[in-house]
Amino acid sequence: MTRARSVAALMAVAATVALGACAAPPPVASPSGAAASSASAPDMLAAVNAQRAANGKAALALCGPLIRAAETQSAAQAAQMRMHHSQLAALANSAGYFGWLSLGENVAAGQTSVDQVMTAWMNSSGHKANILGSYTHAGFAQATGANGVIYWTQEFGSGGSC
Repeated sequence: MTRARSVAALMAVAATVALGACAAPPPVASPSGAAASSASAPDMLAAVNAQRAANGKAALALCGPLIRAAETQSAAQAAQMRMHHSQLAALANSAGYFGWLSLGENVAAGQTSVDQVMTAWMNSSGHKANILGSYTHAGFAQATGANGVIYWTQEFGSGGSC
């Protein structure tokens, strides 16, 4: 194989590995069986980054460990059928987001779409502050409880390992 073909082959392998690392993790189930999904994460990321751009903030990148943290939190809320915050530092560390400098979390319940939940969060000063905060990474998930309510989670971080 020529040097050019060798370099091209290595680049193709590297691109395949990099893209594979970006794949969404499988849904996380809580002990009671409520499964969480990050299927809406690309739409949520687009909505978050649109708000950040409109406010002069840099775009966030999806981060596998923060997606896992969001899935865990959404599954826990769905299993308990109540909205609540996590012990965020412990959750981030257990999901593999190590070396973080700052963390933030938004939770919500009852909205049926990314647009609805983003509107609710942007109309709340604390949630809006997280969305527009000095973060670099994010993870998003939702889970539906036995009560039919959708539980949403946004996890934000900076300085951590993705």
